[in-house]
Amino acid sequence: NYAITIGDEMQYYGPLTKEGQKVINQGLPVASISDSRTESYTWTNTASYSFTLKDMHNFSFLLGQEIYHSQKRTKDQTAHLFSRDVDAATAWNNMNLGTVYALESALNTPNRMASFFGQANYNYDHKYLLSVTMRADGSTKFAPGNQWGYFPSISGAWDLKRENFLKDVEWIDQLKFRAAFGLAGNNNIDDDMWRYLYTVGTQGGPGFGEVTKNGELFYTAGDQFPNKDVKWETTVTRNFAFDLSFFGNRLTITPELYFNTTRDLLYKSTILSVSGYTAQMQNIGKVTNNGFELTVNGDILRGKDYVLSGNLTFGMNKMTIKKLNATDKVLYNTSGAWKSADQQDYKLEVGGELGLFYGYVYDGLYSPDEFYFDNVQNNLAVPYSDEYPRYDEEGNRLPNTVINKALGASNSGEATLPGKIKLKDLNGDGIVDQNDKTVIGNSNPEFQGGFGLSGQWKNFDFTANFTYMVGFDVYNATAYALSSSTDKQYDFHNVLSDFADNRWRYVHVNDGSRFSGECMYKNHYLDNSVETYIGMNANASLWNPADLVTNALISNFVEDGSFIRCSDVTIGYTLPETLTKKWGMNKLRVYASASNLFILTDYSGFDPEVDVQSGLTPSMDYNRYPRNRQFSLGVNVTF
Repeated sequence: NYAITIGDEMQYYGPLTKEGQKVINQGLPVASISDSRTESYTWTNTASYSFTLKDMHNFSFLLGQEIYHSQKRTKDQTAHLFSRDVDAATAWNNMNLGTVYALESALNTPNRMASFFGQANYNYDHKYLLSVTMRADGSTKFAPGNQWGYFPSISGAWDLKRENFLKDVEWIDQLKFRAAFGLAGNNNIDDDMWRYLYTVGTQGGPGFGEVTKNGELFYTAGDQFPNKDVKWETTVTRNFAFDLSFFGNRLTITPELYFNTTRDLLYKSTILSVSGYTAQMQNIGKVTNNGFELTVNGDILRGKDYVLSGNLTFGMNKMTIKKLNATDKVLYNTSGAWKSADQQDYKLEVGGELGLFYGYVYDGLYSPDEFYFDNVQNNLAVPYSDEYPRYDEEGNRLPNTVINKALGASNSGEATLPGKIKLKDLNGDGIVDQNDKTVIGNSNPEFQGGFGLSGQWKNFDFTANFTYMVGFDVYNATAYALSSSTDKQYDFHNVLSDFADNRWRYVHVNDGSRFSGECMYKNHYLDNSVETYIGMNANASLWNPADLVTNALISNFVEDGSFIRCSDVTIGYTLPETLTKKWGMNKLRVYASASNLFILTDYSGFDPEVDVQSGLTPSMDYNRYPRNRQFSLGVNVTF
């Protein structure tokens, strides 16, 4: 099996984009073209032999070998300083209209794996079944000495329907118990994690203040410290199931229990930067994944020229951390897609679940009532404190204003001001900081599965399949980015439409009054500016996006991701044989199908199904491209 995958990616940055506005680009367009070519092949050889003794003892054996190879070659070219009026298509088709900025090519380290496997099967009169498998896999992703992993497995089954006490029970067609135990390996990491890597750079410089403006080359090391001891991740699988069939196979049921343990997890660990690196691939910890699955298939209606069938799957599972490393009981992780400023977005704790969001609890907006407007400081809003205490009408001392140190200062001032995001002070010390973070969401579904219908009436047929997940959380980092001004306090971008009418404002609307267009906060030139400032924000329910300048996990961006998705629908019609035989055909069927037709969910993003139960940092939705919806028409012809 040989395959070639070719990729072509083109990017264009106009003169007003952040890239175009860089000093080196002089406010002019930038264009880049990236070409990639991946060649891969798989070569598999197997030999099998089977025989039967005395019509009761059935044996079969298989031996096999497989090799896999994949390597990627890339070519990148970037040009800048195009004329301001050059559009994207013109730039890509005429890169010489600009000035060459970067010209790079790379041949990745080949990913290779060699496998040897064997299997022995035995059954006695197809009643008692036993299978033993052994495989050895060697991968170039690990250092010599750790390249090989060995993964045995054993499974057995007992077909109770073949026993004498069930042979004559007509309404039972199948009753089989099966069990399995085995090991499976995972080598899903980047290449060369076990040795030092260097790259050739042409942008930036090897030292502070050095810029290779004319393309001089320099060599840089990556951010990951090599680990020669990294090895295969191993999962121990155990499962028990029944295969049941009733009423002439009109109803089949398969309940299954599984207890899986994964050890030596491949994990990108954060290390002390004094080493010159920030991360290292390591094998850490142990995780269990226990659950239950149920599959049901049945004919709902069956007649002379029609049939309607249904299917249902239901599953529940729980992933629990049993061990992290030799010293830590708690670790924190962050997603590669989006991360908060402190990079502690997921909490990994021994005894807890995977996929727990770790952040701050949203507590609305700071109210003007929590501040003293000091006319000595140009009506600056000063939080109530021991220095500026506040009292109720009866003279009782009221609590001080909680100080927000979790979010950074913006153009309007410190993070603790009227109209800015208020976070809960969970430890009660009057200050919100990292000590007030807690688990604010769980990305693990309570249950999940699918269901479908299929049927036929005369020459018409149809299928419709649905999937669902219930009771899991998604962090909508896309909404966070569109509700903030992180890294762009002076270069504002688009925000969500909810902010158009509901945001906190500093500038008075242009209504023809003497306040029109005036910034009312800290305005000591106009009388009643404080009262006007408070009054014009009386109905504000959202902060001003320009005031949120720090990435953080906040509970109001955690959303319920529960959904039901229509995975696919197909409708077909088979032409009568009397007609197709005249055309020299045995069968002709025309059909129309649609995939990802619709989804029912309360999630506000494009798609809630974002890396659910995948890896250590699931369900982080940041600019994920939505799933496409496909429609197709087709013809099946049999001669």
